[in-house]
Parts: sequence; structure tokens; C-alpha cells
Amino acid sequence: DALGEGMHTDKEGAGDDEEDSGSFEQLVSKLMSPALFLPPFMRLKELYPPWLETHRAGLNANDQQRYQNQYSKICEICKLCAQLPEDEGLTEQELPNGPEEGSLAKRIWDCIEDMQKYGQPPAELLGAL
Repeated sequence: DALGEGMHTDKEGAGDDEEDSGSFEQLVSKLMSPALFLPPFMRLKELYPPWLETHRAGLNANDQQRYQNQYSKICEICKLCAQLPEDEGLTEQELPNGPEEGSLAKRIWDCIEDMQKYGQPPAELLGAL
């Protein structure tokens, strides 16, 4: 299967780092494809506004701001991902040192990292994914 390609469970081939890293890069590239990557973010983008409206009164000011910041990052991620061609994610060449500075993939990557600073989205929204 795709997850097992290039992974060695025995000592044979364990020193073949270049081949292993290529397989890992291919796997990560596939996982970063917008076709797999974008749907959960699109769903969160859809669910967040009604959830915020319903729960705003019960949230303290810090949580309101944190959730609003998460929603803003989700919108930005969706907007950036929509600019990627269907079959393009992070390329193998970008992966060893991370995405290239200034690239669309790097901007998406940075948004995801920024979003993580705000903690987990509400459990109810994650449960709906």
C-alpha cells in the first residue's frame, strides 16, 4: 500500500536513507494534495460561523477572540488552497527543508502553523468532520 512503500521493517535497506526519504517525500506530497487536504478545512469554514453565533454568549472574551482567529486562518487556508491546481501540493523538492519561502505551499504551511497557536477548534466542530 502507499503508506508501506519505501518503509523497511528489517535491517536490510535500513542504511538507504536517500531512497527512504524519497518515498517519505512522495507520501507527504500525496497527503498535502488539496484533494485530501482541503475538504476538512472547507467543512470547518462552513460550520464555524453558525457555531460562533450560537455559542458567543457563553464564551469569555479570550475564547471568542481565539475562535475568531482560528476561523480567519481557516478562511485564509481555504482561499490559498483554492489557488493550487488540483494535483499540486507540496512538491518533493520543497519537502526536505520545508516549502520554499514565498511559495503558495509555504503560505499555506505558515497559516496552518499560525492556526495551531490558537489551540484546537471546538470539539463539536471537530466531531462533525
